[in-house]
Amino acid sequence: MATNDDKNEFVVGALACNDEIVGVWTETTHDDKRQPRLFSSREDAQNAIDKFAAESEEAFKRGDVRSIMTSDDFAVFEASDPAIRDLIIESFPEYEPDQSVDDLPDPNAPSA
Repeated sequence: MATNDDKNEFVVGALACNDEIVGVWTETTHDDKRQPRLFSSREDAQNAIDKFAAESEEAFKRGDVRSIMTSDDFAVFEASDPAIRDLIIESFPEYEPDQSVDDLPDPNAPSA
């Protein structure tokens, strides 16, 4: 099993108005469990933030949402950072912190 020590993995953190991280982006596994969404590079995580911000602006222009979320509302953090790791463990009690996205079952794989 790969660990976060074997390679860096990154999470996107939602920021409060004082720039304190208040949570991380999540995804749902094939068995409907929530877990932190892990990115393999800082660039991939930043690209996801930029895409989300652009979609938020478009949704605002269409009148679908009342306020825009911008890239400044989020930041990229290393998942192995002790403070981030503690936040992940607290937020996702079933998540194994040394689990890598590469270790998760492929939700599109045929069942045996």
